[in-house]
Amino acid sequence: MKIVKILLAISFALIFSLSGNVHAQISIQNESMSLGSKSSFVMDLSGADKKMADKKWKEFIKDYGKIEKNKKAKEQSVLQASLPGFEGPTNVTFKAEEGKDLTRVYFFFDNGTKFIEEGDEDADAAKVFLRDYVILVDKEVAKIALKDGEGELKKFEKSLSKLEKKNKKLHDDIEKFKKKIAEAEADIQQNLKDQDAAKEDIEGQKVKVSELKDAYNSIGKG
Repeated sequence: MKIVKILLAISFALIFSLSGNVHAQISIQNESMSLGSKSSFVMDLSGADKKMADKKWKEFIKDYGKIEKNKKAKEQSVLQASLPGFEGPTNVTFKAEEGKDLTRVYFFFDNGTKFIEEGDEDADAAKVFLRDYVILVDKEVAKIALKDGEGELKKFEKSLSKLEKKNKKLHDDIEKFKKKIAEAEADIQQNLKDQDAAKEDIEGQKVKVSELKDAYNSIGKG
């Protein structure tokens, strides 16, 4: 059980070490969106599905404005948002695509003049802003991993408990068998004594039968 706990601790440490390295995970490149091909901040959220990424984005961005949905383009936008570290009000658009064991998320920041790209004044502010979102997602991924890990741990503990109970029953059975063997051994000794007594009875009875036979045969003679 100690090994399982150590493995869980290592797993969670790895998750949070990855979440702390957000800047390395962000790439800035042109991506397709409802307004055409625009500069986008792109990240892969490992262990998160699209539903989780959407949910956590709504929780994260709600303090900065009302979300407007473009169902056709599968986008969520907040207009004229006052984002921390940005020069001025910014339109931010989010979309997500689910992959294998991860979700790729796209963020488009429009400052009213252009879509922010690498080298712009607000590029670093955008990365710092997105770092907080990624941490929120990573915590949710870690929370689920912890819950799953605890579930597995309970299964292992339950399995161990069953084995311990079985072990106790086997020891109890051994004690019962030992008692039965001891009783059987005592019965064997008593049986041998009873056999000896029975043999003595038989020999004594044979003598009596012989005497009775002689008495019977002697009747009428003499």
